[in-house]
Amino acid sequence: MAKFVIAELDIHNSQTVIVSPTTATVSLDGTQQFTKTVTGATNTNVTWAVNGINGGNATVGTINTSGLYTPPAALPNPVSVIVRATSVANTTKFAEATVNLRHPTPTTTSVEPTDLNIGNVMLIVKGTKFYTGATILLQNSAVSTQFISSTELRAAVSLPNAQQYCVIVQNPAPAAANSSQRCFTVRAAIRVTTSPSTVTLRGGASRTFTASIANTNTTAVNWTVNGVVGGNATVGTITTAGNYTAPMNIAAVNGSVKVGATSQKDGNAKGESTVTLQNPVPTISSINPSVLPLGNANFTIVGNGFAPGATVNVGGSPMPATVNSLTSITVTGTTKPSPGGIAAITVANPAPGPTTSTPLIANIMPANPKVSYTAAKRFLEQASWGASPTEIFRVMQLGFDDWLTEQKNLADSTYTMPTPNGDIPVFDMQSEFFKNAMNARDQLRQRVAFALHKTFVVSAVEIDKTAGLVPYQRLLLRNALGSFRTLLKDITLDVAMGQYLDMVDNDKPNPAKGLFPNENYAREIMQLFTLGTTFLRADGSPLRDPNGVPYPSYMEADVLDLSHVFTGWTYPPGKGKGSNNHNNENYGMPMVAVESNHDTTMKKVLGRTIPAGLTTEQDLDAALQIIYEHPNVAPFLSLRLIQSMVTSNPSAAYLMRVNAAFNNNGQGQRGDLFAVVRAVLLDPEARAGDNPAVPNPFNAFAGHMREPVLSFMHILKGLEGTIVQDNPIESDLERMGQKVFYPPERLQLLLATHSRARQPRSLWA
Repeated sequence: MAKFVIAELDIHNSQTVIVSPTTATVSLDGTQQFTKTVTGATNTNVTWAVNGINGGNATVGTINTSGLYTPPAALPNPVSVIVRATSVANTTKFAEATVNLRHPTPTTTSVEPTDLNIGNVMLIVKGTKFYTGATILLQNSAVSTQFISSTELRAAVSLPNAQQYCVIVQNPAPAAANSSQRCFTVRAAIRVTTSPSTVTLRGGASRTFTASIANTNTTAVNWTVNGVVGGNATVGTITTAGNYTAPMNIAAVNGSVKVGATSQKDGNAKGESTVTLQNPVPTISSINPSVLPLGNANFTIVGNGFAPGATVNVGGSPMPATVNSLTSITVTGTTKPSPGGIAAITVANPAPGPTTSTPLIANIMPANPKVSYTAAKRFLEQASWGASPTEIFRVMQLGFDDWLTEQKNLADSTYTMPTPNGDIPVFDMQSEFFKNAMNARDQLRQRVAFALHKTFVVSAVEIDKTAGLVPYQRLLLRNALGSFRTLLKDITLDVAMGQYLDMVDNDKPNPAKGLFPNENYAREIMQLFTLGTTFLRADGSPLRDPNGVPYPSYMEADVLDLSHVFTGWTYPPGKGKGSNNHNNENYGMPMVAVESNHDTTMKKVLGRTIPAGLTTEQDLDAALQIIYEHPNVAPFLSLRLIQSMVTSNPSAAYLMRVNAAFNNNGQGQRGDLFAVVRAVLLDPEARAGDNPAVPNPFNAFAGHMREPVLSFMHILKGLEGTIVQDNPIESDLERMGQKVFYPPERLQLLLATHSRARQPRSLWA
């Protein structure tokens, strides 16, 4: 019995457990296979434990029944664990192995960002098997590292040089090894440049800028104006594509702004361009009111781009203006007449970049006009040297009749009288004629005087001394709107006329000496000045005998007796000298009578007797009165005034109405030239056509061709031109076929014999 027990004890004592390996170093990402050897027992099974814990746990690691040890996710404390194999048969029998745990070798897969520039940067290192406490080694020097995860580490570092840098990840101790090296390239600092570098823009204008970025693959930029991303209404705006639009109001930016492009990758990398701003080009869209009143005006200009200090010009004249805003200007001032009743309105912005708007064409009209612009213009084309804007507006304000009355009461324009010891060249007098026609206010008087000049002709072709021509022209101006009877006497006694038609020093007959009175003036006063050659009806048509032959207006005997009437006249005496039978050539006063040279016999003129024994002037007055009272005078003169001022071919009714005005001015007076001219201009036939919308029944024969002087002056008046005293217009008109003050005799004859038959519109062949 005792031996059995001893034997049994021996068996138990002889059992052994062996674990292999007895020590091991294991990375947390690895495993370790242990084997066991059990001797001395038939049951060789063991129980595996880690740090006394069967099968282990997550803190110290686990081991399965086959002896495969798996480390925990994190190092335990201490970092060594004991793996024990205990015999199942005899739990007192066991064997142990020591496992030294360590961190695994990390791996690096990338370094971010991939596009790096010198300076401070947050490095992001990505890989695997990073453990808390892992360190980034930059150029083999540890840097402060932020653990993000087992796959990501971060470190804020300074990269001062443009070169290649390398990083290594080092897990904390104990560790198997450092990661492999991962290298990257650092470029120089990002550089941004903008183009164009300088530019000048007007308010509201646009310009596209471009940005060039060096040392980076990231080309995106943020566009700014004066540091404001995208800009604003004050400094101008810029799109993400770099399209800059300048502000309309540049007053707040002191002349320039900076357009900048900032790298989205590096806010310190910025390029800038300088934009010099100029005032915008102003634009006008409308005015209020749409029609400007003539004279005192207050209106608003609506548009855009009106800069502070902008000025306004209306019809070529500046007007006081107040800039209310970029889009509104108030104008208060005086508007002036303008060609066509229209005026160009412009707004001019000041410096910087002074510029002017495109004109807006506006109408200017008098308040409550009595006649239309078109009617006033057409009226003045007949009544004056041309329709200047000033006169058009004057007619619109006054109406036709009041304008005629105003013209009648204006002082005569005049011509410079030569000094007694000198003479003015005719071309100087011609220059004065054009200056008067352009500038003097007595337009109606001048126009009628010129018409009379073409009837009561004294031509510088023969009388080329202005000492004689000036008084003659003054005479026509003085009488143009007065009494025809007075005109008839004044023109008869004019020295220039006396010379031109041989009445001066025309003496009574002396048959013994073979001397007889000159018939020139006697013939021409009837044929050219008053009657014409045929007896006329009131409508201007010739009175005919039963055979259809026109009755003559005078006979040759009338010429002969009238030549005796016009004897006894000579030049006025010189200053301080007495009168002789034949005074020396002298001008400035009418001819004077020399009774001893006058024929005092009885004369018979146009069927009426002038008794013998009358004085020189009595004979003259009697003869002129006979002529003046002849029925031909009214149609003869009326026709010439109508043709000169309105139409070459007036109707019979038109002519008769003007005749009636000659015979009675409405106050029982005959020969009132103002009444005749008024009738000529205000007749329905003259005014037909004032309204283009109303058909003109006289169109077939209305109007007349303008002679060169009239056409020339109409253009200048319409454009409000300027004529100075010393001007060469007479030579220009001569090239056009009309030489002022030099009418040819053929024109005078044509005017005198002009019949009532329809004639070409131009009397100027």
